[in-house]
Order: sequence, then structure tokens, then C-alpha cells
Amino acid sequence: ALVDDSVEGAAEFVQRLSAGGATANLDTVGTAHTKMTVMDQRFALVGSTNLSTASLRYNHEANLLFSTPASVNAALSYCTGRQNNVGTKQSAVSPPENDPRIFGDGQGLEALRTAVLQAEERVDAMIYIINSNITFADGPVLSLLNTFGDAVDRGVSVFVLMERSSYDEFLNEMNDEAAAYLRNMGVFVRFDSEDVISHAKLIVADDVALVSTGNWTYSGLSQNHELTVRTVDANSVALLRSYAQDNYTRGQ
Repeated sequence: ALVDDSVEGAAEFVQRLSAGGATANLDTVGTAHTKMTVMDQRFALVGSTNLSTASLRYNHEANLLFSTPASVNAALSYCTGRQNNVGTKQSAVSPPENDPRIFGDGQGLEALRTAVLQAEERVDAMIYIINSNITFADGPVLSLLNTFGDAVDRGVSVFVLMERSSYDEFLNEMNDEAAAYLRNMGVFVRFDSEDVISHAKLIVADDVALVSTGNWTYSGLSQNHELTVRTVDANSVALLRSYAQDNYTRGQ
């Protein structure tokens, strides 16, 4: 196990894992924001869920569990690479024929942009926080958000559900600014209820779904250790689309 050292209680968590016989270490280089598990080299789980009570029981989260050997091996390679050298970016992308397809550190942005740019009918998205920061017109966040505007211009219907916090005003200010930017481009934006944390990082564009660990911030899209998983499996895409649309319908 590899745990980011900036998380409250991380050191104690690593100690408990080690006491139980696991190999566990703190990541003291950069930000380890990835949420992933590989089990028995047969299954892999990647998504937005942290190992916290809120995240595991109450939040709106999006994760993808898969067992395709090539994809599991790609996830395992990322995981072991991070554990063996915490100071190195694991930026490998698995081959196009893999499904799901794994995008390593710093590679998720282009995967997200490509999916939206290729959409012809509808895009649904759920995201925890967007730091649009319009003063950086060539930054990674606006690079992604502008693809939504391009999609609208092509006649694509775009729906984005964002977090509305009951306690974090900084997050609310960031999301309000991003919502105004998106709405100005014709994107339909709603906020989830303050009674639940909408922590998912999800885009469903026509018949493609992408589950990510990173938020739409400069660090989440370009600096942190993050993973994005892309799938065209019809059942998985349908479930994720339904999840995004159902939550958007309940939004405000």
C-alpha cells in the first residue's frame, strides 16, 4: 500500500497496515491522489472513492471494477511502479485495444478532452471541484471546459453536475465561477444537494465512459499522481450514464 503523507491519520494507517503484515509506505513526494486497488492480479478497482467512512458509505462516487487481464496488468504496473519509485511519474498509457484503457499520471486530460470532442449526441459529467481560473486561458482546466463549449456548438447536449458544499465556501466559490463559465457556453449545470458530497469524477460521452481519480484543477489534471480509466463496454457505459443522469435530475 502507498498512502499520501498529507492525509490526516496517514502515518497511523500505515503503521496499522504494517503491524498486520502488509507492506505499506508513506508517499512523501508530490501528491498521491490516486484511489486504486489491484486484487490477486485478477481484478482492479479505480475511481473516486477514498478509504473514509463518508466516501465508502455516503458520498456520490464513481468507480470501475474490471478483470480484463491486459487492463489489470496495466493497473498493476502503475501501482508497482509507484510503490517502487515514489518520486517518478507513472505516465504510461495502455494500448488502444485494451478495454478498459488505463491513462497514467498526466495523461487523463487528453483522454477526457478526446471523448468530449468526439461526442455527437450527449455528454454527462459529475465533478467534485472545478478551478476554472480564467486568467490562465491556456491552462489544462479551461482546455477541458472549452471542449464542452465546442460540443454545444456542434449541437451536443452537455450536462454537468457539481458539488455544493455545506461547509467549504472556497469550493463553492470555485464551482460557482466554473458554473457561470460553462453556462455561458450553453452547458446545462446543476449542483448536488448540500446533504450529500458529490465526489465523483466522471464523464460519459455517447458510448464512452471515463472514470478518473483527479478533480478538474491544475494539480488534478497535470501535477498529481492520478489515473483515468476509459471504457466502451456497453453495460458499464449504460450504468455510468444512468448514474450521472439520475443524479443530475435530482440536482438543483
